[in-house]
Amino acid sequence: MSVAVQDLDCPRCRSAGAVRGGTCQVCDAELELPLRFADVIDELRVIASLAEAEDTAASRAVTHACLRAETLLAALRDQFMSDVVGVGGSR
Repeated sequence: MSVAVQDLDCPRCRSAGAVRGGTCQVCDAELELPLRFADVIDELRVIASLAEAEDTAASRAVTHACLRAETLLAALRDQFMSDVVGVGGSR
């Protein structure tokens, strides 16, 4: 699985690409960033890729759980777009 997560620069310590998931990995500053479905999917992919590094039954279970959660989140996004925004959706 290829993970392409775009990290942001920290406005507090100015570390390039250090902000991930709303927290600077260098100075631990917590930044209020708008949460998007794509952010959650990116984090699931990171977790899955970390689990893939190990070749155990538990790590394979974590990888599969992340993939299932990603699928469920995509369905939830489609449902939200259809029910709340009134756009698209597969329903």
